[in-house]
Amino acid sequence: MFWWRKDRKMDSARTVCNVMQRHGCLPDTVTYNVLIKGYCTIGNTDKSMSMLINMFEGRATATLLTHNTIIKGYCDSGNTAADDDEWSYTQLIFGFCKMGEMESAYQMFNEMRDHGFCPNEVTYTAPISGYCKDEKLECATRMFEHMKISGCRPTVQTCNVLIHGLTKHNIFSAVQELLMMLEENISPNVVTYTTIIDGLCKNGAASLALEMFNRMVEHNCSPNLHIYSSLIQALGQEGKVEEAEELFTEL
Repeated sequence: MFWWRKDRKMDSARTVCNVMQRHGCLPDTVTYNVLIKGYCTIGNTDKSMSMLINMFEGRATATLLTHNTIIKGYCDSGNTAADDDEWSYTQLIFGFCKMGEMESAYQMFNEMRDHGFCPNEVTYTAPISGYCKDEKLECATRMFEHMKISGCRPTVQTCNVLIHGLTKHNIFSAVQELLMMLEENISPNVVTYTTIIDGLCKNGAASLALEMFNRMVEHNCSPNLHIYSSLIQALGQEGKVEEAEELFTEL
């Protein structure tokens, strides 16, 4: 496969790879890196991106070598289509975050900015989500603040991702600040309130959860069945039977 790559016979190399897969031999990281390097060598960055996406969807793990090869391939190809490059960077960042490769995702994020592209809401939300899943809330919060400073307005989805991470670690003071920002500038949705109420209920704060429920109703956001169930159960466990029965009658 190395010989085919260097001889630029990438179709033949890909055929061999397909035969391997049909016989139950799944491509590993080394195989994908060889194919990605080959496509980058002949200037076919679209195919190298396709290989990377296949890598993310499969069981192979992208490495720093994978990341550097893709970036070098784009630089060497002279591809100046801004929209395409921005999309490619976003896909790479999203892919690395999905794989839990946060160091590579952050490096790609910086590369994107260094090449003059402005990260959008999706580009910021992916690493924020990745850091939350990795329990690196300080990094997630820092990325969120950078997003605001850069002039990229956080969406309700971005806020929900961070709220979910903070709620899991019982950092409700920061959650409160985020919710206030949402209520002033955007509009919290049912996912926002469900995440907070569920978190409060699980942490033995049924009274605060009930206050959040009333706040939700005041902002014309209709509670769902999950919210009612969580609240009724939490109130019952804390001996607040009347409040629980009152909610039950609303169902």
